[in-house]
Amino acid sequence: MSAFANRRKLWVYRMEKLSGVAPLDFKMARYIEKLNIRSPEQLRYALEHNQEVIWVGFKAMNKLRVLAGIPEVQKEYSWKDEAQRLYKLLDKAGIEYIKHK
Repeated sequence: MSAFANRRKLWVYRMEKLSGVAPLDFKMARYIEKLNIRSPEQLRYALEHNQEVIWVGFKAMNKLRVLAGIPEVQKEYSWKDEAQRLYKLLDKAGIEYIKHK
């Protein structure tokens, strides 16, 4: 393990101790640091009022919601996801089509 990985683990551990919320990964710890969260109640408030931090994605936010006791948010499908689903159905049915990229 590199020195950088050790520093990152120590930083995440420090964020767990400061916030009182564990276990965390790097992006979850970044969210907690950027919003200066120091208790599970502050975390719950931040999540309930949709406070966002850049580079903290959907999965990390859902993990934080679980830690705070808030139900997970289901991911909405994009038009690309829907197109891929329809292409699979067409392939399964054996219907020929022109696939646009």
